[in-house]
Amino acid sequence: MDYKEIFNHRGRAYHEAMLLCPDARRQEFMIPLELLDLNHDAIVYDFPSGGCYVRHFLPDEFAFVDVRALEVSDEFAAEDESIDIGSWTDLPVRDDSADGFLSLAALHHASQREEFYSEVYRVLRAGGRFVIGDVEKDSIQGEFLNGFVNTYNSMGHKGDFLDHSVEENRLLEAGFDVVENRNDKYLWEFESKDKMVTFCRGLFGLDRATDSQILDGLKPILASNQSMHWALRFIKALK
Repeated sequence: MDYKEIFNHRGRAYHEAMLLCPDARRQEFMIPLELLDLNHDAIVYDFPSGGCYVRHFLPDEFAFVDVRALEVSDEFAAEDESIDIGSWTDLPVRDDSADGFLSLAALHHASQREEFYSEVYRVLRAGGRFVIGDVEKDSIQGEFLNGFVNTYNSMGHKGDFLDHSVEENRLLEAGFDVVENRNDKYLWEFESKDKMVTFCRGLFGLDRATDSQILDGLKPILASNQSMHWALRFIKALK
């Protein structure tokens, strides 16, 4: 099951979770923004953008950065008329027109990564930055997604998570110069336990789980009653 099929079905629930707790994943969005090293007049594409949540975290000094949202899912695009539809292998962007490109927490649902990296290379200007952030292979977060979430999400969850060396080689083959390849650990933080449970139900599509089952499933990654341990592999590449 690919990204488009998944989020055409449950994109609204995901979006509602992000609206309920817009700052829960703040640290996760700030890391790639720092890696992109933006100029105030930069053109940056966010794909797949969901509801283009990254705009919410732009520092004041980058208020004039032009963040353009691209999506695969029609359900996500319906939430914001500024979101354009594309695909992993056909981005609706001119050659050599972007200063930055971000793909956050979605790549594990993509099977055509080599073609995608070639597309990103095409649309970036010389010196443009490409930042990937996704769950790492054999991580506790990957076990949670392909284990607990797979069980309690009626669509299942079969993520193909990042092997950092394999992914770096794919980027090199596409023409990129990889300058960062690291695993960052941080917290998702919530105002209350109840909001954390509701957020996880929507974000992960846990339509088969009760509140108590969600709390039980979160135990391996709980930091407190109002926070969760999370981690992503971040790779920064230059054209």
